[in-house]
Amino acid sequence: TYSTGTSGWYKTIGATDMDTDKHAFWFYITQVSELANSDNAVRLTLGTGGFTNASYYDATRDSLSNGWNSIVHNLDTTSGTLGTGAVMTSIDRIKIEVLADSSQASNEMRMENIPTRNTRNNR
Repeated sequence: TYSTGTSGWYKTIGATDMDTDKHAFWFYITQVSELANSDNAVRLTLGTGGFTNASYYDATRDSLSNGWNSIVHNLDTTSGTLGTGAVMTSIDRIKIEVLADSSQASNEMRMENIPTRNTRNNR
């Protein structure tokens, strides 16, 4: 069982060009009502030089449903930045954070994998 609050996964990768239109990944949750009812229930953060300079993209709880969700972000429109923001042609860290209102058991939330490449021209 995992406590309420923010939990996340991150991955360090070789510098990767993610300067493209969209980025997508799969996220599974058994009960979407267990996520915080907020604008940043699930956050994708792309960083340059770690997470000091990063850009983040949020998914609201209302945009998700029980089961598997395809979360697609338009990389031209950030929800916000840390430091000076990420250099999209040189991403070396990827993080996904989940904001939960109730405790979670193993496998109640999972992902296909942390995305490490862009989704070019995916509409």
